[in-house]
Amino acid sequence: MDLAFANNQSWIWTVSLSQWALLYDLTQATFRMQMRAAAGDTLVIYRWSSNPADMARGLLSYEPSSKLLTSTAPYADMAQLAAATNVYDLQALLPVPNPAIVKIFTGGALAVSSGVTR
Repeated sequence: MDLAFANNQSWIWTVSLSQWALLYDLTQATFRMQMRAAAGDTLVIYRWSSNPADMARGLLSYEPSSKLLTSTAPYADMAQLAAATNVYDLQALLPVPNPAIVKIFTGGALAVSSGVTR
C-alpha cells in the first residue's frame, strides 16, 4: 500500500486491520512503523510506535472493536522531512505465549511532497 502526504501538515492515517485480526489476537500487540529512504536501509528517517517506551515521535493506536489502526505525527515533525519518496514498514509485535513479529505492510512507498503554507 503506497501512501503520500505533504510536509506542511500533521500526519494522520487510519487503516483497517480486520483481516489481520481474523488471524491474530492484536489486542495486546505492540505496533511499530518505520520510514526509510529505501528498503534495507539501516537509517530510520521517522518512526511510529504504540509503545511509549520506544521513544518514537509518531504514535500508533489500535482500536480492537473497530479493528482500526491510527497513525499520527505532529506538524513540527512532518515539516522537518524533505520531499522524497521513501519506503515504510508496519509491524505488529505479538506477545507471549506465542511471540511473533507480523509484517503487516513492508516496502510500501511513502511519498513526501513539499507543501505550501499560506
